[in-house]
Amino acid sequence: MPCSRPTRLDEATALGRQHGCAGHAWRLRDLRDAGATVALGSDWLIAHYDARTVLAAAHAPRGGASVRAGLTGLEALEAREGVTTRAARAAGEAEVTGRIAAGCRADLTARGLDPVQAPADELAQAPVLLTVTGGHVVHRTQ
Repeated sequence: MPCSRPTRLDEATALGRQHGCAGHAWRLRDLRDAGATVALGSDWLIAHYDARTVLAAAHAPRGGASVRAGLTGLEALEAREGVTTRAARAAGEAEVTGRIAAGCRADLTARGLDPVQAPADELAQAPVLLTVTGGHVVHRTQ
């Protein structure tokens, strides 16, 4: 099974050497091209929990995996789908989450830039302007 833990797990880390998956990390492009549902998310303590960092790393891989010949990240829209619609499908919750639609849970985050158009480095640092969970505003930048 491919490993997609780019933010910490690479050949420079003891954990990467111990588990031996650094050489197989971030095969997201290959998986998506083969028709797999690529869902992105957190694997804290192994990978960073911040969705902005997960999106940025999926679009522009970093660490030991980023130097392998032929490795490419996902397109920005594909990475966004990985934390929304495809994550919901992988969790068996596509009918109630993963998109903005009537009858869905209304979980969303608004960032200070367009996550599809912004460069990966800017996305990782983008301010979070609004967070809505279950239809309730839980964070709003003043």
